[in-house]
Amino acid sequence: MRGDIVEMESIHYDTGFEQKRRVLPLILREELTDRQRSVIMKYYQEEKKTAEIAKELGISSAAVLKLRQRAEKRIIQCLRYCG
Repeated sequence: MRGDIVEMESIHYDTGFEQKRRVLPLILREELTDRQRSVIMKYYQEEKKTAEIAKELGISSAAVLKLRQRAEKRIIQCLRYCG
């Protein structure tokens, strides 16, 4: 009996994870500003440091950090709503 519950829990988890994985590109495209999206992509996908991003965009490191934090907050809000 317990094995069935564990299996059902993992199926539910996988389904939720897959749904969030599929919706993330939509969130990035539709819910973030261009600048937020740029910072998120440079930070996570390109693995650039905050100072590097700031230099590229011509803004302060503090501004990059604020953009990233606001974007992350919005992404988390959207992911909670979808799943």
